[in-house]
Amino acid sequence: MPSIFVLGATGYIGGAVLFTLLNEIPDLRATALIRNDAHIRALSGLGVTCVKGNNQDLELVTELASKADIILNAADADNAALANSALQGCKQRFNATAVKSIYIHTSGLAVLGDKSEGIFDPVAPVHDLWPLTFVFRTVEADKAGYVSAYIISPSSAYGETPSPISRPVLLVGLLIKMSGALKALPYIGDGSNVSPFLHIKDLASAYTLVVKHALSGNDAASGYGKYYIASGTEIAWKEVIKAYGVAFHKKGLLQTSEPCLVSPQQVPVMRLFGANTRGNSGKLKDMGWNPSSPSFFDAVERDVENAINAATTTNFSLK
Repeated sequence: MPSIFVLGATGYIGGAVLFTLLNEIPDLRATALIRNDAHIRALSGLGVTCVKGNNQDLELVTELASKADIILNAADADNAALANSALQGCKQRFNATAVKSIYIHTSGLAVLGDKSEGIFDPVAPVHDLWPLTFVFRTVEADKAGYVSAYIISPSSAYGETPSPISRPVLLVGLLIKMSGALKALPYIGDGSNVSPFLHIKDLASAYTLVVKHALSGNDAASGYGKYYIASGTEIAWKEVIKAYGVAFHKKGLLQTSEPCLVSPQQVPVMRLFGANTRGNSGKLKDMGWNPSSPSFFDAVERDVENAINAATTTNFSLK
């Protein structure tokens, strides 16, 4: 029976992936690092072995990683100490057994963003909107030969998670904070820049496909050959915030559903949301991946309701 150690098992992506893996691979033995007692009860009900702790317990992360066939890091793409501790566990296991663990690192499509600042540009070069350090680190670990390391870069996820631990869509939480400060949802340029959106259930199925492929023993790829992009339907940013604006107005979060034009100087995070972020999921689709969940627009109203109900505490600052 294969075993998996999950970092981020209570999060929006990690929880959905864990739930889907348990359903798709019935003999999978799962362990997760959990700090919340209620979450421990929820995941224990799925048969997950829950170890009390958090992502700062680095020695514990290394220990648990050294005992697993698969390590899924869906906790924090930019936490070097956490990733290094998990990889150290993989190295310890290899040194003791000569068996390579499977390490799956969650990155993000922001690494493929450009500097178009709110204007659609199909040929703009990729800009370093997000550090690539952790992508390089994972690739180098795979090349070092002690671990079979994969990277999955998801596009913006939406929709209700299948996990028993309900989590709101991160983007909705951020937009709620922004709307409170700006009294409207913002765009820069003309808002025509595009990003892909993917239902969380389709994203979880992509992870599951990669895990099954890794477990098959038939993957001869190495390095960047194990880099997978899980991209969805491209939507212009202004269309995204128009849809959310209608839902926000309906729920009383905004007095108007109309978006507002801002500058990147006013709202620096709009350099990220104003980028064209485009990726091709050809590798996953060649393996049979076929996203089929409801569209972004079909999920907007429910996603807003869930975020309001969760009373999200996502931090956002205009400074």
